Amino acid sequence: MMAARARGILGMAITWGVGLAGFATTLLVGGVMLGVVPGSIFGIRELVAVAARAFIVGGGAGALFALVVARRARADNFDTLRLRSFGAWGFTAAAGAAAMLAIGMPGSLPATILIPSILLAGTLGAGAAAGMLVIARRGVKQVREWREDSNTYLPP
Repeated sequence: MMAARARGILGMAITWGVGLAGFATTLLVGGVMLGVVPGSIFGIRELVAVAARAFIVGGGAGALFALVVARRARADNFDTLRLRSFGAWGFTAAAGAAAMLAIGMPGSLPATILIPSILLAGTLGAGAAAGMLVIARRGVKQVREWREDSNTYLPP
């Protein structure tokens, strides 16, 4: 049982890490291509560094989210989980990971950058969590329909 839980936490951490790394990398490449971010400063080395950092932060947020879900929704299944609660847990996990990253950074950021960044991270986490619940519910529904259909084709 513990191995399955650890595998679930690791899977969630990797999923969130890959998602955030892809999102951050896409934003950086798009910013360089559109001229919003100076291309003379950001090369391939910085792109890899952004992807690696985003993967680590996303992985931390995903692991935190998985721990919250494992603790709070222990007896629930996908049908009984509320989308708002799931989104709120995602917001809390992502905003918490962003806040921990900001606290651990050398130097300090102005509040005008720090607070919107944490809120944006939380909003992305809420969206990711809600999207994952919707996809999981769809998968469960498809499995149920498949089971019902497969029973009709069995010989009497």
